[in-house]
Amino acid sequence: MKTLTIIIWLFPILFMIHDFEEIIMINPWKKRNREYIEEIKNKRIPFEFNASTAAFAIAVAEEFLIISIVTLISYVIYSYAIWYGLFIAFTLHLIFHLFQWLRFKKYVPSTITSVLFIPICFYMIYKFNILLHYNSVTLFLYILIASIIMIINLYFLHRGMKKFDYWLKQFSTNYKI
Repeated sequence: MKTLTIIIWLFPILFMIHDFEEIIMINPWKKRNREYIEEIKNKRIPFEFNASTAAFAIAVAEEFLIISIVTLISYVIYSYAIWYGLFIAFTLHLIFHLFQWLRFKKYVPSTITSVLFIPICFYMIYKFNILLHYNSVTLFLYILIASIIMIINLYFLHRGMKKFDYWLKQFSTNYKI
């Protein structure tokens, strides 16, 4: 069970390292690639949202909180199906970033950690499947549920980032608490 414990607690760590790359690099990346982004306006651009670093960090914190709570509950009650679904969704998220990099044809924030973490994630999935023998239907169901929840959550996070930026602007000028 020590291996399983390491596997499940690596998830929040990998997530945060990956998102630190995004948080740190998004604004410098946008400045550096401004002209190229203008040239390919009709194509889907990675990180199209115009949120501040603070708003993006709040969204990352919310996701980290969810991942950490699911990891903790899974560890405490020895039930890992929901954790597994979220971890697969995270792994698919990393793969999606690789496609962004290939499509953009330049470095995209998240490329480095995606390249480094995908093999680690595949190994973790492999070990997880050896240690716990969930049937395919159960795994598929939890992967589907977690992926849907992740997509819905991302939608609301992007909307929330705009509202948080508005609140920050109000706070910095005349908003009183």
